[in-house]
Amino acid sequence: MTGHFLFSLYRKLPLSLATRQRIRDFVLTRCPMLVRLTPLHRELTAQEQIRIHAEAILNDTDPALIESTLGVGKAIVGRLRVMIGIVLYNNGADEVVELVRSIQRAIAAMPDSVTVETQLIDNGTAPFASSVLPPEARYERSGANLGFGKGHNRLMRRAFESGVDFYLGVNPDGRLHPDCLVNLLRMAQAEAADNGTESLLEAIQFPEEHPKWYDPRTFDTPWVSGACFLMPRRIFQATHGFDENMFLYCEDVDLSWRVRLAGFRTRICPPAIFLHDVSDRGHEPWRFKEMLLAGRYLAQKWGNPAFRDHAEKLLLSHKMVTSVAELPPLDGFPVIERPGNVPDFEHAFSFASTRW
Repeated sequence: MTGHFLFSLYRKLPLSLATRQRIRDFVLTRCPMLVRLTPLHRELTAQEQIRIHAEAILNDTDPALIESTLGVGKAIVGRLRVMIGIVLYNNGADEVVELVRSIQRAIAAMPDSVTVETQLIDNGTAPFASSVLPPEARYERSGANLGFGKGHNRLMRRAFESGVDFYLGVNPDGRLHPDCLVNLLRMAQAEAADNGTESLLEAIQFPEEHPKWYDPRTFDTPWVSGACFLMPRRIFQATHGFDENMFLYCEDVDLSWRVRLAGFRTRICPPAIFLHDVSDRGHEPWRFKEMLLAGRYLAQKWGNPAFRDHAEKLLLSHKMVTSVAELPPLDGFPVIERPGNVPDFEHAFSFASTRW
């Protein structure tokens, strides 16, 4: 019973990767019998199989093919317009200034044929001195807390209606590596040159990568994180961006699944690095509640009543609500009629196989 209780805590709490790794190291070294007696054994075994599978793929793949897929060393060709969009919510001026400076360094790595503009939309209530920003960074207040997805949608619609080719969505609590944008565009153009299907691309996060699986040869991944993503115009036109009924969390999972359902790809770009250190965020009950509410909606939309019930039970067991009747109604919202094998509710709130 103790083993199952510990595993339940391990799976449900929004722990950082570093904390999860410390727990696993302790259990593996000090409590080997506990591993065998709990579902943790199955999870660790599955992750070991994933690691072996990834190594086999790499050993079987010509490095030149990987470089070609990523567009390594290739020049960006043609005239391109890119908008970088940032959705703020009560962020400190110093944090935002550092992000904008990193964006300026990334823009400096672009050839003259690429035009990049930066726009910020502020959902917050705290005063923000926009005068600290460079004049080329356009700042506006939304007038209300639109939420993450709706804020980005407003910026994306404006971008693509004005003829922009790509939109780079960036979290305000991170920074771009100077080569982040150029490497994302190289990969996007390499894909176009091969007449491949366009992709929603994700920059890799640093110092801790997201643990979800990606193919080390094709770089396909089940879903793209909203922390730093490159959206091509055609994909936005096909999907209309994020589901605006989702206020916070899981909207990137939903968008990625709809991107794949529409016949496009979701891929990660390892040479494009985005500094996004959330290791000291800690356990914040309001974030946990928002994640559970978003997961409940996601399950309803994609036809998985078991996961919806799972999210509701967690909301009840953590005393975030006293009854299901208190939860927002789900009637009248969009439902994916033919989800196929796109959605993955088998891996809890990871929504994908994990590498660790």
